[in-house]
Amino acid sequence: IKAIDGSHLWSKTYDRELKVKELFAVQEDIATCVADELKLTFGIDKASKQLGGTDNMEAYENFLVAKVQITNWQRDLALRSIEKAIELDPEFALAWTLRVVIYWYQLAFTPGYRVNSDQDLGLKAALRAVELEPNLAEAYYSLGLARLLRSEFIEAESAYREAMKRSYDPINCHYFGLNVYSIAVGNFERANEFIEAFRQGDPLNSTNYMNSLIISGILGDVQQAEDKYAMGNALFDQGWEGPSISMFRLGAKDVITPEEIVGSSKEFEVVKAYPDSPKEGLAELRRIYIDDSKLDSGRFMNISVLAAYYGDYDFAMESLEKAVSINGAWLYFSWFPVMKEVRQLPRFKEWAKEIGLVDYWKEYGWPDLCHPVGDDDFVCN
Repeated sequence: IKAIDGSHLWSKTYDRELKVKELFAVQEDIATCVADELKLTFGIDKASKQLGGTDNMEAYENFLVAKVQITNWQRDLALRSIEKAIELDPEFALAWTLRVVIYWYQLAFTPGYRVNSDQDLGLKAALRAVELEPNLAEAYYSLGLARLLRSEFIEAESAYREAMKRSYDPINCHYFGLNVYSIAVGNFERANEFIEAFRQGDPLNSTNYMNSLIISGILGDVQQAEDKYAMGNALFDQGWEGPSISMFRLGAKDVITPEEIVGSSKEFEVVKAYPDSPKEGLAELRRIYIDDSKLDSGRFMNISVLAAYYGDYDFAMESLEKAVSINGAWLYFSWFPVMKEVRQLPRFKEWAKEIGLVDYWKEYGWPDLCHPVGDDDFVCN
């Protein structure tokens, strides 16, 4: 029925012999007929589907389940669901892009998880998505994320730009790590634009709120970071982003109390126990660091920041290198104020050149906290 004037656009009567055992078959038959008729009436192509999508409903269901499992931090279950989706439809490009996101979580938060660069499952998944759907924005977003994880910054920039040519979508920018990538390479203004754009559509996303807090802290506005932390406690769980605010407090004060450290991992318990005792605190951090098979890459980054607080900048640099070698996204921790002296080490400068960060800056612009000195040197604040 046409809503404006009430006239009939289409109608038809369906008569079927109704038997209880055949009830669902009759329902499906009628529903299929009606759907086909309406597609013709409204000019909808029967074969149309989402770009990069699938016609296999079981594959699509597993894809949707995997997305929910990621949100609930059920990484192993999400991996099984997305692998099932890909098994059911190997040409389901969006499933391949989601495989990259799961890989990111594995590298970030799974203790002892390491993958040799020659066997990078994330990169292979992203390249497969691009191969299947060269015009799919999500495929290039996932390729940018895969390149970031490998610390391939110029290649990541190129992939992300290709993605935004096809579709600038704040959700995908967030979901595939473009905001984190922008922080990692020192482009805080761009990161903040993505963060704010996503916040308009999903103001209660705790991860995005965390990134907003981190931008404030990196730019030196610790009070604004504190305000966002307090607001986050009201919106989410108490202590929702304790590690980040603790790191900014460590960078802002010469003396800190145990009550100001919010974090449940062993590294933060060390600082609570030895807030003003660098010798004892560093000894405990090294004990944790040595048993690296039990640590995820994020905890190496925690150790780096806390070692910098205690004044052992070489140890902080060593742990930073370890974290980024596993997951390039953790580079964004290097911009925290507590890491200022680490950024000024000759070793940091050499490392930044080795991983291609300096080449990235030369091509796309220097970050606010670093500037070139001559043709072959630079200084970071």
